[in-house]
Amino acid sequence: MFKSPLLQSCARGRFSIAYTLILFTLVLSFVTRLALYFSVTDKEISAADFTGMFAIGFLYDLLIGSLLISPIILHLVFQNDFIYQRSAFRFILPAALLVILLLVFTKIIPKDFSPELFMGLIAYLCIRLVIYIVLYIRPLKSRIAWRKGILWFSITLTVFALLLNAVSEWFFWNEFSSRYNFIAVDYLVYTSEVLGNIWESYPMGLVLTGLLASCIALIYLFRHHVINSVVVPMPAMRRFRHLFVLL
Repeated sequence: MFKSPLLQSCARGRFSIAYTLILFTLVLSFVTRLALYFSVTDKEISAADFTGMFAIGFLYDLLIGSLLISPIILHLVFQNDFIYQRSAFRFILPAALLVILLLVFTKIIPKDFSPELFMGLIAYLCIRLVIYIVLYIRPLKSRIAWRKGILWFSITLTVFALLLNAVSEWFFWNEFSSRYNFIAVDYLVYTSEVLGNIWESYPMGLVLTGLLASCIALIYLFRHHVINSVVVPMPAMRRFRHLFVLL
């Protein structure tokens, strides 16, 4: 179907899931913007303004999509088996321990600035180091299973967040005749009160069930891209080329 090596790499290679998610973000955002536009009864807008609105929206959505899936992109870029070779392990393990010890016993990062954030960073580094050691001991099959699990979790969370955001924008528009603005910031400040009001005002059980079902269906459609992202090999230079394109 795809004769160009570049298109084949985008559609079936390691980064196919990243391109798929960006495309999904663009389509979902376009449909959301179109639905909000047609929900307005008084449409006093010229063809030029209409085109400009959607063109600027496309660029905005492209930027947001790239930023949103940047953790997945970085995961795909640095996913490799070289770090699990004995020669690399002998260097990475003491280097990681040294970094943790320097953070704990020095003031490279001031602890007083945010003790909770500092402890969270230390905990994250320790957990990552333990996972790395376990994966080093385990065979390749276990590492592939781990990578699939991380991708499944990340992609499911991303798709659900995108769907939830689209529905939230529709509800917000119906109530305030506007897209997210300063009122949305107040929603973040008074989270408990706002969530309580939303749960009472809307059939959130049905909404969340529908979103979850849609998310599962989409993830099922994306399953081949997830598998390709884990098992398809790719040289380092090509990985960083995709990183440059996607980010």
